[in-house]
Amino acid sequence: MRSLIIILVLCLALPAAAANRPSAGAAKPLDPSHIVSLRAGSLATPDATVGNTNAPTTIVPDWFYGKESYTYPVSAGQMPMCTDGFAPLSVTIYMGFGPEDVPAVFTMSGALRTTTTASPGCIQPGARLVETPLYQVTVTEPGDYRVDLPFADAGMSCIPGTGPWMAEVYFPDWFPDGMLPDGMADSSPTSCTSWYNFYDFGWEDLVALYGWKGNVVVSMEAACCANGVPVQEQSWGTVKSLFR
Repeated sequence: MRSLIIILVLCLALPAAAANRPSAGAAKPLDPSHIVSLRAGSLATPDATVGNTNAPTTIVPDWFYGKESYTYPVSAGQMPMCTDGFAPLSVTIYMGFGPEDVPAVFTMSGALRTTTTASPGCIQPGARLVETPLYQVTVTEPGDYRVDLPFADAGMSCIPGTGPWMAEVYFPDWFPDGMLPDGMADSSPTSCTSWYNFYDFGWEDLVALYGWKGNVVVSMEAACCANGVPVQEQSWGTVKSLFR
């Protein structure tokens, strides 16, 4: 009974629209030339752009609500010039804003995650390795936007290995009432690539479960680096003890 009460409380706490996500079948063509880059900070010069590097060509209307994460796989094979390791520089996602959505002020951040096995031949997001700061983004005019989220310690985290990893964009707060930005996808839907986690309910496949007509366009810029050291997912005290 206690677990049932908790579930009911959580459902009541969600926006009413969240119970009925818009159909991806309503997607319409998007002109890539209309995309405006909304830079949240200055970026270093990248050696590679990885993740989903396809242009966004379709729109999923009124998709974003807040309190949600989106990821797309990243592999070392996308940056063969980085033989010793790479440093994440920024994470990018595309969003569309209608006249009813602006002016909009909201928070978001990016991250690079490890991966776990969801099923044979299918990977899904694992733990976060490195994160960007939490950014406040302001949009005053309607249109389609590319949002770039730089890592504060760009060039400091040198990650070795072959991966795969997951580039992530995260919206920690609900969007203001009446604000439902559009999702953006490419035209090549592939299952086990575009992952979505709403309200921490668990990872779901946007293509297989929600019928998106393309993959979510989340990418990451990276710089090559040397002497890559794996990120230690332990307390500082534990890490120090390894060197005694």
